[in-house]
Amino acid sequence: MKSQKSMQLIVIIPVIAYTILENLYDPKTAVIGGVIISAIEIIAEKILFKHVLKLAYLNFFLILALGGVSIFQDNEIWFKLFPAITSLFVGSYILFQIKRGNSVISEFMELMNTDSEQKKMIPFFEREMAYFSIWYGTLMIFVPFYFSTSVWAVMKVGGSFVLFLLHIFIRGWWLKRKGHDPVQ
Repeated sequence: MKSQKSMQLIVIIPVIAYTILENLYDPKTAVIGGVIISAIEIIAEKILFKHVLKLAYLNFFLILALGGVSIFQDNEIWFKLFPAITSLFVGSYILFQIKRGNSVISEFMELMNTDSEQKKMIPFFEREMAYFSIWYGTLMIFVPFYFSTSVWAVMKVGGSFVLFLLHIFIRGWWLKRKGHDPVQ
């Protein structure tokens, strides 16, 4: 449960801060604010949860790198490409692990003491999560170039969850319609 709260902080706080700062100030100030908020977030996780997820560190260093490039080039697009890069990386990593016969999600499911029925669904959700991450990452390459910061923020936070649920339901329906059991 603590890690779920931590994950919510990872996703939401820097995006909200960046969006507010970008609307009130210039993009450079917004990028600097996003990087600072991401650093504060790691400190807060350490204090509140006594643990910082590796993903939070990865998140911070990617924001720092892309934020640095954005500041150096005076162009916030690099900072806004963060969700595209992370999604493409995560999707590719999961597909690579599936190809090797390893499960990324199984480790988390073991920690949560899931029953055997839930474990049967892991390969389906893992595969679909990889496909979705690649699809979503590809979509998020275009969002910063063609839409406002507000649309980008919605697509990065809430949009990703809504689109993932939609993806799972449509793929599950499609596979059942074709006579395939999505769980197997």
